[in-house]
Order: sequence, then structure tokens, then C-alpha cells
Amino acid sequence: MSDQDKRKQLMPEVLPAPRPTRPGSPRARTVGHMQRLLALAATGASVSACAKTPPKADSGAIEVPAQPPASAEPQAEEDASLPTRSDPSAVVPVPPPEPPTGYAVVDPMPPPARCMGLAGTIKAAAKWKQGNVMTVTLGKPGQSGSRYEASEPPSVSGGNLKSHTIKPDQVSLEIDVPSGSSGVYVSVAASCPAGNQHVSVQIRGAGGTLKPQGSTLVNVSDTW
Repeated sequence: MSDQDKRKQLMPEVLPAPRPTRPGSPRARTVGHMQRLLALAATGASVSACAKTPPKADSGAIEVPAQPPASAEPQAEEDASLPTRSDPSAVVPVPPPEPPTGYAVVDPMPPPARCMGLAGTIKAAAKWKQGNVMTVTLGKPGQSGSRYEASEPPSVSGGNLKSHTIKPDQVSLEIDVPSGSSGVYVSVAASCPAGNQHVSVQIRGAGGTLKPQGSTLVNVSDTW
């Protein structure tokens, strides 16, 4: 074998000597490694905090950066110059009204009269008696089986009821009408085979105001 062939031969592999294994079980070595990582992270945070510390001024005081402008958010503490909530002069904000929905609450309509057409069969008259006293009369109802009910006293508005006489087939009232009254309204109880209802009488002056010895307009209608 020539010297050139000897140089081309591989040298025996030389491996490094094995490092001694750390004492302890594998779990203990893992816990120790985690503790070293946590300690390294804490050290980095401390160094970062120290780097952000504002430099000291020549007088030895720490310079404080300027505060940002006050925002529109309400402060935690109320200004002493502003009125407190318990102060009567404090203005309480009122929420804006809700937009209209297009619906309104109205009074329910009364049920229809039970003796429909009864008022059309009654002749009513209003005459001045003396001074401001007016006499109102209702004739016999023309509807079959109908009558006036004396158990319920008549109701009068726009004047003062002085006296009344109620019979099954006739009603007579005396009413004191105050000066300047625009009208007198009378309600008398009546009945028919269908049930009970009222007959309403509206008395108005020809010129819009009731005047003693003046002309009157009388209207009779059926009501519940």
C-alpha cells in the first residue's frame, strides 16, 4: 500500500466524553428549568420598569409629564362649585318625549239606547213662566209599552231644578235659568219592553243665549 492510499483512510471516530447527568428525577429537573425561566422574566420586567422612570430635574424632583386634556366623561368626584343632586336648584335632565305612534286613547263610546226611536214619539216644549223660571214638559211616549220612570229623579245642567212631576205618561219640570246661560240639558229616565234608557232634552236660545221671554229651541234624543 502506498503512502497516498494510507492518507485516504478514515480516522477512527472520536466521540466527546458524556456530560454528567444533573442530579434529581426528570420531574425535578423540569420544575427547576421552569423556575429559572420565571426568574429571568421577572428580571426583564424590572429592568423595563426602571428604564421608564422619568429623569430627575436639577432640583432633585421628578418631572411629571403633562396631564392629557380633560375628556367629556363625567368625573368620579363632583365639583364643589356645582349643585349637588340633593340641592333643589340642581337641574335634572329630562329625556326627550317619545315620537307619536299615530294612536290616541279616547273615551269609549256609550252603548246604544235600548228604546231606539222613543224620543221621536215625544212632544217636548219649553216656556218661560216668570222671570228666569222656565217650564219644560214632555208628552206621552208614542212607542208601545214605553213609559217614564219616576223612581229616578231627573238630571238638569245649565240651570237649577226647582220642582218636578213625573208620571208614566207625562213629565213637568220647573227650572231656574241663570242669566247668560247658553243652554239647559235635562235627562229623564224611561223604559220600554227592550229595557231601561233615558230621554234627553236640549233647550237652547234662538240667538245662542237663553233670555227670559225669548224664543227657545227644543231637541229630544234617546240616550243610554
